[in-house]
Amino acid sequence: MFKFHFVGAIAVCCLCSTVQAQVFHGRVDRVIDGDTIVVITEDDSIRVRIRGIDAPESNQEFGGESRVALEDLLTGRTVVLKSDRKDKYGRTLASVAVSGTDVGLYMIENGYAWFYEAYGLQIPVDWQKAYKMAQY
Repeated sequence: MFKFHFVGAIAVCCLCSTVQAQVFHGRVDRVIDGDTIVVITEDDSIRVRIRGIDAPESNQEFGGESRVALEDLLTGRTVVLKSDRKDKYGRTLASVAVSGTDVGLYMIENGYAWFYEAYGLQIPVDWQKAYKMAQY
């Protein structure tokens, strides 16, 4: 099992990246499904798509289980978000951590999501490898 020191990794990524990523905190207000959450920040309420994973939709097989697992992990808790863009649906596309745990990796390791190449290629290479290995 892999455990990243998420906040430290964010600092390294910010220093190495040519695109300026935002790092901010917020409280999880609700979970939409196994890869999408609503976070209340100091300034706004934002819909966040967790970068690097895909999970079944709520109406698909195991979609309910995936959503409940993410609710149990995040609802009402403060998270750290790292984002440099939005997806095609206007959601903030972000890496998410709670209490030092990488949420995407947690969801994959526990069988609630899988590595999503389309969004996963936007995370550091060592994280891509960890995400890919975690699903096997």
